[in-house]
Amino acid sequence: MILTLIGFYDSKMPIYLLSIILMSYVGLIDDLLGDRSVTGLKGHIKSLLHLKLTTGGLKAITGLIVSLYISINLSNRIIDILVNTIVISLFTNFLNLLDLRPGRACKAFLFFSILFLIAGSGGPQLLMIALGSVMAFLPLDLKGKIMLGDTGSNILGLTLGISSVLLFNFNVRLIIMIFLILVHFVTEKYSLTKIIEGNRFLNFLDMIGRGRD
Repeated sequence: MILTLIGFYDSKMPIYLLSIILMSYVGLIDDLLGDRSVTGLKGHIKSLLHLKLTTGGLKAITGLIVSLYISINLSNRIIDILVNTIVISLFTNFLNLLDLRPGRACKAFLFFSILFLIAGSGGPQLLMIALGSVMAFLPLDLKGKIMLGDTGSNILGLTLGISSVLLFNFNVRLIIMIFLILVHFVTEKYSLTKIIEGNRFLNFLDMIGRGRD
């Protein structure tokens, strides 16, 4: 186990840490200076086409570059680089989409982490490191005393994206990519919060630990 951890830190941790720093930085910029009049990937892309760089657009561009950087370092084939880049970048944004209510993004992270640890093959150290932090953070997040913001949700989404690449074969990653694309397609047209509130089971999970707003 110790040798596995040493190998993990030597080969993967520098890539992960550099990616965290970059995504945390652009997330902090969006948290502090973000213009909420432009929303969704579609809105930020439109702004970019009109030569207007929003903080969300900066975050999307940086996320894509970071995801490509990670994929190049972890992949052997062109098709793997393509799929892995999409999975990492969309997972990063997916957790960002969820972080609109106390505890929601953390709960999603816990759900996917447990699912990945059960179904995945390979070293789970990356997820285990992040899980400890989330478990400590979640009680305060649920009470609304602290919040992830884009800074924190970017890190959690990035962790799930990288873990997908490390733990699953190509076919599973392809399924994850299709799932994430569908989620983003739906959320461009409909409010994710309204979808959750309109589903009894999802709303029940969303409210666990929060009480009533």
